[in-house]
Amino acid sequence: MQKKKIAAHHQEKALKLPPAVIDAREDLKKKNNKCFFTMKNLTESKDLHLSDALPKMWASLEDAEKKRHRIQHLKYNSWVQHFIIYTDYYSNIPSHYYQNKKQRKKLFENIDIRHTC
Repeated sequence: MQKKKIAAHHQEKALKLPPAVIDAREDLKKKNNKCFFTMKNLTESKDLHLSDALPKMWASLEDAEKKRHRIQHLKYNSWVQHFIIYTDYYSNIPSHYYQNKKQRKKLFENIDIRHTC
């Protein structure tokens, strides 16, 4: 029963996303774009607190974009796609970030300092 309530809550929150966000999500899904996973994470969540915050975040971003361009209605969803592309790009952390201290030390020892700048 709890799962049905959560699913209904997600559907309700999904409706509160700005139309440009919904359109961009559908475009990325149709194109099978690699950024679709990032978009999905920023439009859907199993965490109830986060699912409440995501529509507010998108509405805030849309308002900022409207103020930036001084228009009432944004005709295109390109601002959403640019946001997702940059979010995806800057969220990819180098592999050494996930290494433990011993592995990073070994990596550091293997780097020949004499051949760098």
